[in-house]
Amino acid sequence: MTSKDLKTPTAETKPSTSDNKTTGNAATAATATPPAEKRTQISSAMKQEKVEEVANVNFNLSIGTAVPAGVRYYPMPARIVEIYPEWRGYDFILVHGRYIVLRPRTHEIVYIIEG
Repeated sequence: MTSKDLKTPTAETKPSTSDNKTTGNAATAATATPPAEKRTQISSAMKQEKVEEVANVNFNLSIGTAVPAGVRYYPMPARIVEIYPEWRGYDFILVHGRYIVLRPRTHEIVYIIEG
């Protein structure tokens, strides 16, 4: 039971560090979701992108899931980065009419734009 007690304080310190954006995960997690006023702009800009839809989806379509390496990713379009600069360097894919935003390198799903 002491090992659980030791883990609890670190879990409690994470939310406070996200305010300062000092830890890598907290900072990237904070930038993954655009504010409501930008979502419509991003959504309409994404829909103008001509990309091939991923046909064989053998992974979970949920935040935090890493997309397999065999999937073809597309770089985040410049017009999206202009609207939401936090996504510079991110990739995206199109699955079942939804645009899936992927974190660089890990290709974890960070945001899903309903098509």
